[in-house]
Amino acid sequence: MSASAIDARPMAHPCDDVLAVIDDDQRADAAIEAVRKAGFRDAEIHVFQGRDEIGRLARSWWRDAGVPAFLAPFLAGILSDEHDLEEIYESEGLAGHTVLAIHTRTAEDVERARRVLQDAGAHDTWYFGRWSMAPLDLVRRRAR
Repeated sequence: MSASAIDARPMAHPCDDVLAVIDDDQRADAAIEAVRKAGFRDAEIHVFQGRDEIGRLARSWWRDAGVPAFLAPFLAGILSDEHDLEEIYESEGLAGHTVLAIHTRTAEDVERARRVLQDAGAHDTWYFGRWSMAPLDLVRRRAR
């Protein structure tokens, strides 16, 4: 299955997902293959490339939690650091970088995803759980 076929599936608000940024398309393609080889199914992999795909990610952030669009920025700003992360992923995507999201079920899945993404050169890697978020790497960059 190609990355574009993966892209076509909707993604709900991140929950039990590892998100990361990869700066160039070649590395992103290699990362997708490495994630597959690590045992993740295509249904567990979401790829966001380009303005339309990043817009899809941003729209899903709060919509799938049942929050009306006009309230989302306000609630995001006061309820969590999630809004800052949303802005990072959006700015990275708009700068032409790829945002990968990998759905995980166990702590072992999270660690496996982290390792594969780190080996692929990912940065801004975070785990989004049901009630918490945690950084999975020390590399933080803003899109230039």
